[in-house]
Amino acid sequence: MSVYECAKGHSICRLPVFVGLLVAGGAGATNVELCVKSDADLASALDQAQTVAVTAKIVQHNLTVQNKAYDLKNTVWQSALVGVQAGSEFLGGYTGGCAARDIGAGNTLIIDSATPAFLFIYPRGSVTIEGLTFNVQYGLNIGLGSGQMFALPSGSTILIRRDAFINGSNNANGLYFAYSQAANNDSTILVVDTLIANNTGLGGYCALQFQVGAGAPEFDVVNSTVVHNDSTNAGACLDNFGTGAGTLSLYNNIFYGTSGFGSVDLKVATAQVVQVDNMIGSRAGPAASVSSGNLGSDPNLDANYIPQAPSPAINSGSNSVPGGLPPTDLDGNPRTIGSSVDRGAYETDQIFAGDFETP
Repeated sequence: MSVYECAKGHSICRLPVFVGLLVAGGAGATNVELCVKSDADLASALDQAQTVAVTAKIVQHNLTVQNKAYDLKNTVWQSALVGVQAGSEFLGGYTGGCAARDIGAGNTLIIDSATPAFLFIYPRGSVTIEGLTFNVQYGLNIGLGSGQMFALPSGSTILIRRDAFINGSNNANGLYFAYSQAANNDSTILVVDTLIANNTGLGGYCALQFQVGAGAPEFDVVNSTVVHNDSTNAGACLDNFGTGAGTLSLYNNIFYGTSGFGSVDLKVATAQVVQVDNMIGSRAGPAASVSSGNLGSDPNLDANYIPQAPSPAINSGSNSVPGGLPPTDLDGNPRTIGSSVDRGAYETDQIFAGDFETP
């Protein structure tokens, strides 16, 4: 499947050329629940999700018989133009037999050893991806209404929660959304408690990229960490081109430490941005229409991206965020430990005088 790329300033679009149609859309009549314990199980789950809603409970990769990362090489997702049925969920962190669950960055690792390709998936409605760590060349790409062939139904929720995109080397590893749908709707696109860190060789791509060619979607990013990525563009960015008029709401995030010639930590193409209680090391683009409580200082994260005292990220976030605060952080710890929520994907367990711990 070919892909076109186009440059617009520092923006690079990579919407796919449509050479065929997906399996007929519409929510499947049945929700299939699967316990995924091998590459073959994962391939089957992703294949079935083209036509029916699938809840894939994915066992931690070191607890599988294969005892290694899941490989997308022989799955339908590797074909670059794949529909995902409304109601599908891909949930990592399960123990053997899917009897229990423990989410943590790195314990359910997804790779792709095939010839590099853009892995584009197209939700046909609400889809959740949670508890997975991706180390996939060119990253995970999510098409939303692109070309209007695959229109996202009104009221859909695309939820990326407690995932990690880390340690990509010499590739465009990260998380990328491509929205192109002239008819606006009230769908929610939410990235929460997610870590995107230490990816190198991104070139002109952003580690977290929202790109809008038509329509006016709102993207919400809450309590996520985008740090130490190598890009000549930005750590995180919102790019509008054509008739695109996307907006962005950012709460309690950390954008910091992006390297690369001309790079910044956050770049936006519009003033229609809400920034509340983020840490943004450097920024480019029009001033945000709403901005309060943002800091530009070093978040002082440890090697596991957890704030360490005297980090200004600790106990300084907003408790009022789109969708409400998540109950836990990326590792499953209480989302609020201390007097207020921390900024970023992880909550520190350091308690200070006068603080209290929320059960």
